[in-house]
Amino acid sequence: VIISGGLIGGGSVILLAMANGGTEGTSLFRRGIVSSPYLPTQPYVSPALIVTSIT
Repeated sequence: VIISGGLIGGGSVILLAMANGGTEGTSLFRRGIVSSPYLPTQPYVSPALIVTSIT
């Protein structure tokens, strides 16, 4: 299966290809076609600042 996407869809193709190290036992697809991917930067959040439970 080949998936394709442009702009935001292209970013989704890239993220799907990278998810779980690029594989989860078997890949969902072998190749992707990307046109002008839109991948906004994400701010770094220190693991120490992530709240895991609230009591």
